[in-house]
Amino acid sequence: MVTFDDRRTPDLIFDHIIFSLGPGQKAGRLQRLGIELQSDPVDTSSVVVLSQLDDDDTPHVESVIYVSPGHAWALIHDTHFPELEPAHDLEARPPLLRYQLAEHLRRDSYNATITAFNRRHGDLWVIRVKPDTGDVKHSPGQYTTLALGYWEPRIDGLDEHLEESKFEKLVRRSYSISYPILDEQDRLVRPDEIDGLEFYIVLVRAEGMDHLPELTPRLALKREGDRIFMGTKITGRYTLTSVTDKESDVILLSTGTGEAPHNNMVAELLRTGHTGRIVSACTVRYQQDLAYYETHRRLEQLYENYTYIPLTTREPETINNKVYIQDLITDGGLADALGHEPTPERSHFFMCGNPLMIGIPERDGEKLTFPETPGVCQLLYERGFTIEHRGVVGNVHYEEYW
Repeated sequence: MVTFDDRRTPDLIFDHIIFSLGPGQKAGRLQRLGIELQSDPVDTSSVVVLSQLDDDDTPHVESVIYVSPGHAWALIHDTHFPELEPAHDLEARPPLLRYQLAEHLRRDSYNATITAFNRRHGDLWVIRVKPDTGDVKHSPGQYTTLALGYWEPRIDGLDEHLEESKFEKLVRRSYSISYPILDEQDRLVRPDEIDGLEFYIVLVRAEGMDHLPELTPRLALKREGDRIFMGTKITGRYTLTSVTDKESDVILLSTGTGEAPHNNMVAELLRTGHTGRIVSACTVRYQQDLAYYETHRRLEQLYENYTYIPLTTREPETINNKVYIQDLITDGGLADALGHEPTPERSHFFMCGNPLMIGIPERDGEKLTFPETPGVCQLLYERGFTIEHRGVVGNVHYEEYW
């Protein structure tokens, strides 16, 4: 590889030609060469790697890499020329470390393998992770930790302005453990049939956030066979231990990927012969955001005591007629699904997802102060239900770590 500033160059043949475009810079000079990009960069720099000409003498675009400003050479080096020594006059490297160092950190830091990576769409994934050692037994509803190194690249290429002390550390996040529920023969999956643990994850994008998401933009670039860190401890009090009567109603309410622990709970209830009504409801923007939709519809056909209520808010038929989880309680939709009104004596509610849906109250002794916008907790409390709390046994349960 050579670089030069002198325009009076000899006739040379190169294996690759690299164009680096700054933030917002138009790709006019590429277009003049007959090279069309799908879009011009806006907030990031881009690097276009060209290989030899096609048969019609048109340059062939081998790859387009989007990176945050100032990080271009680091990504070119690590992607295409890892065998070269980095130039000594470059400014401080970004948190995309040299290839050899990154591989060393992965070997030392990661303790599990991604055994499956199912992209339901670009932003929604169901993944399986298998630890190198240790037991993955758990109670449905519990969670554990997934982590990747800060040295891993981000799919959005955004500059986090990380402190140097973070470069070799892990970014961690807790995830509820999901469950496949049914196999291809429509049989309930046994825990010992799963190779590791299943997780239901959405890509968190930076738009509209007051801080950059750290883990999922890195996880988005991973695939089956890649290494990852998984916590050795599986924990959580959000479980079915309070459901002791097999004839009781179990109502599971969620938003988005908050459905994950409920998939696990549904499988456990059906596998252990629960005979009471089981209702699972989940609110999302579009039906494509329900990764387990078909599985739940199959469950309804297989088990007469199970009902699934998917709620969408932005499909053409629902955008002007939105129904939220709270509406199921106030408008009678839940009672219709159960076949009767839920009561404190026979019904247990479980909630995971958006805190606005749950509406967790603040406590001052025995006094409860609910959020301004009524959530499910308030609606049930007003109907005589007891909200579970540390030291208080109740019939309304919610996941707290969201």
